[in-house]
Amino acid sequence: MKLANPLTGDVMTVIESADQSPTQTVHLHFDLAPKAAGSPPHFHPRLTETFTVEKGTLAVRLGQAHTQLLTVGESVTIVPGTVHRFWNPSDVRVVFRTEVTPGQGFERFMRCLYSLAIAGKTDQKGLPTSPLVWACLLLWADFRFPGIPETLQERLLVALYGLAERQGIVEELASYSCLILPRRTLAVI
Repeated sequence: MKLANPLTGDVMTVIESADQSPTQTVHLHFDLAPKAAGSPPHFHPRLTETFTVEKGTLAVRLGQAHTQLLTVGESVTIVPGTVHRFWNPSDVRVVFRTEVTPGQGFERFMRCLYSLAIAGKTDQKGLPTSPLVWACLLLWADFRFPGIPETLQERLLVALYGLAERQGIVEELASYSCLILPRRTLAVI
């Protein structure tokens, strides 16, 4: 499945779904536009993420100050709890693979994020505007922000997820992810 964000010019392809992988790893292929912002600083309490560059240069910051510029053939693995972000620092496109384990929730997150942008359900940067949609996406991706206590984030996201579920937003997001979403188990990665 290939999805192109019409607002950012970024392209994501699901190479192997986590549901098809014996290790529950999702294999994704990304093609980011020149100077693409990538992700804000974040960490995943339970996920391991590996980036491998196929074309161009990918900047990956680990922690507060350590930035690696990965070029063709180079990889970095981010273990659970490591604050990181990535972006395209160059004037040409960067193409890279990402493997995430366990990957089911992260795959839902990425499919929804791109599909919502394609459907015109985001802001000009391709990001959802609803806090309830964000709560669902962040829980699925095991995505947390540094500087805010993890337990506070978890409790807030779970509460917002429950509200999103009652308002039918979780069911609506299922149509954007093209995956069957089990009830209530999504709040726990």
